[in-house]
Amino acid sequence: MKQKRIRMLGIMACAGIIACSGMTAAAAPLLEDNLNVELVQNGGVLTNINAKYPAAKLNGSKAHSRQAFPEKFDLRNVEGKNYVTPVKFQNPWGTCWAFSDIASLESNVIMQGAGTAEKVDYSEKALVWYSGQLQRGQDDTGEKEGIEYIAEDLAMPYLVGGTVTMVAAQMSSGIGTSTEEQVPYRDKDGTMQKGFLNGKEVYWYDPLGDWTLDDSHLYDRAYQLKNMQYLFGYSAFASSGMDKDELVPYVQDTVNPRIKALLMDRGAVGIGFCADEASPDEVGTSESSYFNAEHNAQYNPDNGLVNHSVTIVGWDDSYPKENFSIAPPGDGAWIVKNSWSDAWGDEGYFYLSYYDTTIAGYESLEADVESFGYSGYDHNYQYDYLGNKSAINASVEASISQQLAALDRDVKAANIFQAKGNETLRAVGVNDNVCWDEDATVVTEIYKLKDNSNPENGELVSSQTDTVSNMLYAAIELKEPVELKEGEYFSVVQSIRTESGLRGVPVEIGTSEPITVSSYDGNGYQISYTVKSEPGQSFLWGLNDTDEEQEWQDVTGEEIKATFKASVTDDADGAYTIPGNVMIKAYTVDTDTTLSMSNHTVDILCYDSSGRQIARLENADITAALELPWNTDSIAFLLEGENEDNLQMKADGMLLKDDAKISRKDFENAKETVLVLTGQDRGESAERVYPITLIFGKQPETEDENKDTTTTVPDGGTGGEKTDGSTTDSIQNPENMSGTKDVSVPDETLGSAADVSKTGDAGRSFAWSAVVLAAGAASAVLVMIRRKIYGLK
Repeated sequence: MKQKRIRMLGIMACAGIIACSGMTAAAAPLLEDNLNVELVQNGGVLTNINAKYPAAKLNGSKAHSRQAFPEKFDLRNVEGKNYVTPVKFQNPWGTCWAFSDIASLESNVIMQGAGTAEKVDYSEKALVWYSGQLQRGQDDTGEKEGIEYIAEDLAMPYLVGGTVTMVAAQMSSGIGTSTEEQVPYRDKDGTMQKGFLNGKEVYWYDPLGDWTLDDSHLYDRAYQLKNMQYLFGYSAFASSGMDKDELVPYVQDTVNPRIKALLMDRGAVGIGFCADEASPDEVGTSESSYFNAEHNAQYNPDNGLVNHSVTIVGWDDSYPKENFSIAPPGDGAWIVKNSWSDAWGDEGYFYLSYYDTTIAGYESLEADVESFGYSGYDHNYQYDYLGNKSAINASVEASISQQLAALDRDVKAANIFQAKGNETLRAVGVNDNVCWDEDATVVTEIYKLKDNSNPENGELVSSQTDTVSNMLYAAIELKEPVELKEGEYFSVVQSIRTESGLRGVPVEIGTSEPITVSSYDGNGYQISYTVKSEPGQSFLWGLNDTDEEQEWQDVTGEEIKATFKASVTDDADGAYTIPGNVMIKAYTVDTDTTLSMSNHTVDILCYDSSGRQIARLENADITAALELPWNTDSIAFLLEGENEDNLQMKADGMLLKDDAKISRKDFENAKETVLVLTGQDRGESAERVYPITLIFGKQPETEDENKDTTTTVPDGGTGGEKTDGSTTDSIQNPENMSGTKDVSVPDETLGSAADVSKTGDAGRSFAWSAVVLAAGAASAVLVMIRRKIYGLK
């Protein structure tokens, strides 16, 4: 079998956190001199096997009542609804880490009602490729930073292991967040290869082809990460030296219920564990003692380095322990989605025992569904393009954080940005490594500044305290959004403290030179963590010597560099750590944005008194008089565009949903009926008003009630040429339209509604001037403005 054993369990990626012995209060400096980093890749997972992390504690998890959950739960069938996307095929690469977490995100999007299992499909290739590239902001011309693999093989990003921190950092940056349609998992030529897996034909794309990507998809921004939680697994607790007799019931009674709650509340959950085979090309190449192929069931009671990531989609408390090759202590298993095609296992799924001791950690991703299809914010201010991708970042922060906790000293981190336009600051985001598996208090302050010399030397305009759970990344919405003027400096100041007393120090960590990575599955390679920071961008408070008064320090200053400097390996002349920018982001929306109906089309649906649709005016020209059948009893306006689901209608202030029917009587009685383009994540903008004139025809003297009068008018609703050579945007049905009279259409206006006017009773016609209001109010964004990520280097 392919399992590898080492002297200490690793974390990262699809892995969990290991324990460490913290530094004592008397220790100085805050960071030890030598980190003794040893990077190892096993399967699709990259691990620093000598990493030091905050110790997993039994009291770090919140208990849930076991009685609160059903005996069996499967996200593929929740009262007939499927919340899981189809099984994918990661071959020919070891990119399980990307497939695992994207599956979690996709499931969450579906659970929030922003898509279906058949349509939601995000790109693993984009996530993998752009995670391994040097990056900078969209408008930036400065130096790039990030990960770089020192190798001649251009496919290295697909060959190296990934980490959960890498996923959080890349997704939160908004870079490389594409759909599968935009960036499919294939080489450029689409050269197919065929093979067999468990006796079934499978197909994949040629690994010798060109899998590189240019920068055209850097800013697709097909989705936005709202938060990412990370919880400890069995091996993380075991690595802390916990007694197995105590740990087994604790995992069953406390940890597993927390995962069940995440599954039911947020969707599928990614995990890392030690599989018999780390990739589909290894299936069947060795004898397995842990995986039962007959029942597609895995149980590993030993210690092993995480080598594979998968996605939990449900559980079965009564799954028999006899189905495993080695009988676990009790019944029960997770229902797990793999990424080895539906030819493997039970149509791509398998059972993983609750008692498997190699499960290192669980990650749950939540999307910002208000921005489904594109980003809900216009701009993402950030400096941390390496961010939390470094495999040594968490170890550095943990060491400093534990020392600060021992000293009972608080620390603050801040970024100063300069507004590129008139914008509204709506949210801030932060990546961190000490908040995993416990609650943390995050204090956020926003200052308006005269310059970029001190993040608190200005006016405090917003302040709030939030509690976040299991934070790997979190976007925090401001309770008091801040209006910004073009060119204005503003700062985001944060302090983070966990329940156990750890202090967050969210700083990206680079290295002075590349680090060697050894691999159990192939040749080793070198990886470079590059950071670039400039004065006036990022600041830290609370890291002075203990006998000094604390003050803000620029991360580019010599004192901060000395605080964060440590040898990466035992080689004193080798690589050392370099602090980069603070991992705080600011999300803004344009304040001066005029919403426009030009981005949308409007269909008018007409219904008779029985509720039968009798006409549909497609792509209606709302600047012309619109003639409707005489027997129209109710009408619905259907907006189609970038985000038609969020159209709102109001008749004299009464809110109606998209495609909701409004009675003719309400139209006749209402003084004002409006269609509202809402802008939840937008600043204040002007109101755009479009008058609509509706004319209802006179009832003919005779009418066959059984006659099907349903009429569809395509191509803008043009009804054809009249006898005088002019045209009218109307439904041409002479019988229904008799008795109408011409009504002039007022010019397009801003900010006011057109008056309702009626014709005489003899004509029984009704001219209704409605207002289509495009408002930049606080609601969901409808008009799509192409977003930019400001390059702030």
